[in-house]
Amino acid sequence: MQENRSEMYEAVLESIHDRAKWERRQALYYEMRHDGLRRKNKPWPGASDLHFPLIDTAVSKLKPFYYQQITGRDTICSFVPMRQQLAPLTTAVERWFDYHIKEKTNFQKESLTWIDHMLMTGHSVMKIFWDDENKSCKFEAVDPLYWIIPEHTTDLHDADWMVQIMPMSVSAFLRDDRYDHSFLDKIRGDGRDENTNTTQRDNEKFRREGLTYSGDDNMVIVWEHYKRDENGNWVVCTYSPLVPDHDLRPPMKLPYRHGKAPFVDATYEVKDKGWYAGRGVPEQVAPEESYLNKLMNGKSDAITFYNTPMFRSERDIPNSSNIRFRPGQILPYALQPIMMPQPPISWEQEIVQTRMIAEQRLSLPDFGVGQMINTKERRTATEVNAIGGMMERSVDLRARIFRLALARVYRQAYQLYLQYAPKDLMFRYLEDATSLQADALHGEYTIEPKGGVDGVDRSMLMQRAIMRKQLMAQSPWIDQIELDKSILELDDPSLVKRLVRDPQFKSADEAEDEAHNIPIMERGYMPVPNQADDPRPRLPVLLGYINKMSQQGEEFEPEGKQAFMGRISTLLEQLEQVDMNAARQVRKELNDTVNRDAQAGVVNNAQAAPMGQPTQVGAG
Repeated sequence: MQENRSEMYEAVLESIHDRAKWERRQALYYEMRHDGLRRKNKPWPGASDLHFPLIDTAVSKLKPFYYQQITGRDTICSFVPMRQQLAPLTTAVERWFDYHIKEKTNFQKESLTWIDHMLMTGHSVMKIFWDDENKSCKFEAVDPLYWIIPEHTTDLHDADWMVQIMPMSVSAFLRDDRYDHSFLDKIRGDGRDENTNTTQRDNEKFRREGLTYSGDDNMVIVWEHYKRDENGNWVVCTYSPLVPDHDLRPPMKLPYRHGKAPFVDATYEVKDKGWYAGRGVPEQVAPEESYLNKLMNGKSDAITFYNTPMFRSERDIPNSSNIRFRPGQILPYALQPIMMPQPPISWEQEIVQTRMIAEQRLSLPDFGVGQMINTKERRTATEVNAIGGMMERSVDLRARIFRLALARVYRQAYQLYLQYAPKDLMFRYLEDATSLQADALHGEYTIEPKGGVDGVDRSMLMQRAIMRKQLMAQSPWIDQIELDKSILELDDPSLVKRLVRDPQFKSADEAEDEAHNIPIMERGYMPVPNQADDPRPRLPVLLGYINKMSQQGEEFEPEGKQAFMGRISTLLEQLEQVDMNAARQVRKELNDTVNRDAQAGVVNNAQAAPMGQPTQVGAG
């Protein structure tokens, strides 16, 4: 890679130059959101200088909607198996992955920044990598201003190369043992006097580093340059733009088995091809915010003229600047107030109309309809529903675009867990701590986001579910239990397990619960016997596992063997109390499914009284 480093570096500089107009626009939009565009020429000293925060309001209102696509009331994503035989494992995998992402990573926090970047600039980038120190995935929302990519790139994973700019303090750079510290003096900020050719220096710094701030001797700029090798594998080169021919770390092929660059981009608007073609919220409504600022300032100035009008005097008044007006005052001078002409528009109506235009452009959830209803021209219910339907479809489209990116994030994260933590099987779901079966972790899943509901508010879905229940309550062709479950799942998924009395659902739940006990029993711990447990769905789970062990020629560890022996014995005793014939059938199946050695060690003891109870833990 060293021989073409200069070409790589020049390509990056060219891309920085190509995106200069885009970056200037982003600087303007940042100022509009955070500080507001102030009046350059005030009509008089002390005139109003107000800022209508349209962009900031729009971003703040859209942000929760996109975040809802990430975190719903249930698990964050669904795992759909590619083979039907794997279907019983999917629920447990979903809960396991949900626990790891929410509890062991910084994804929820970084996703807020990721969404904010997308709304502001139109593009946002999420970095997904493995944190070996904490044994978990780690996420980083990369600021688009610190991200360089060829302008013609349409899809990130089709890019020829990409660069992440990483400014860091000198102390942070020295603490990181991965970097060569010998070039520190050459790569730290120059710290030169601001009066020495500032414009030229800042322009050159901008071209080299993609940044707009001036030199700082306490900062170090590091580039991570990702490029494909001759085999299509991603290789990362780490260097400083001040010394591009010197590696701060040896070039490294990415170790991730998924073979992708560790980045996923989210797009707010799909428009023309090219990385910088899509617009963010500010670029869509900047004219409206500018006009609202003028309206607000005009209204404030008009109020000022009304409260402190100008006067005309028939003769000169000495020291007129000292005149102070107060109620009940009798003036010794003949003064006539100057009547200012009335504006040709209503300030309030114009502000409302302008906001309405902006809100319709953005298709903000629950925006616009209410304000349109409150106008003098009242809408019919049909018109209101039609307007709401159009907004819902527009928002739904943007949600689907975002969920495509979100699915790629989840898939990369899951592949990293498969590669680096296949034995980290413990997890917690609701109030239960349990363990995942090792064979549940495999690559034959299709992973899709589960949070949010395609842009439709949950309360609206709840209303629809209740109406559906009312309409179909007496229908003989509708499963009433499933109908009730659909309402509870929207309210709180945990209520389904606690409230629904469905024999089939209960059996499936007990079978799943017993499957969660298997990894615990392998370690020599037996669940505490519970008379409420139904042995009929639980025993087949254990028999199936023993059968699999027999077919694979695997044997139980002594402590695991004892735990299984005790558990089967307990469940058989419970089954004998309700169905003696079924208990006999289970014993026969046990004799038929295991090999002779395992049969002698398990069945004989299972049929007899348990030999010394193994350590007991809470079920599940």
